[in-house]
Amino acid sequence: MSKGIPPTVRNFITVLVSKLTDYDEKTSRREKRPNIYRLGHLLEAAQRVESEVLRHAQPDEEMTQEIADHMFLAMNKNFTVSGGRDDKFDLPPLRNVVKQLEAYLATKKNPSLVR
Repeated sequence: MSKGIPPTVRNFITVLVSKLTDYDEKTSRREKRPNIYRLGHLLEAAQRVESEVLRHAQPDEEMTQEIADHMFLAMNKNFTVSGGRDDKFDLPPLRNVVKQLEAYLATKKNPSLVR
């Protein structure tokens, strides 16, 4: 049995939401005056990514390069990046999701909520 969660579109979206939530929690703990609006903005952007991806795929469909490309573009559109698709996202949770997507596409390594 392979480690991680099944590589469905829904699960990659779940990884995105989980990583954003973890990021907000960790950042809030470090701040003297946490931004109470940050998580709402992050989750709203993640919801837009999900809507755009689900226009091209079913939630329980296995992730493919084509669907991943739609997800990369949707993330690029809805989150800040320092450039185009080849540049890094400004937020660590987004870089983690991209890394997991690329790892799955290259080696079939399942996504994980704890990696």
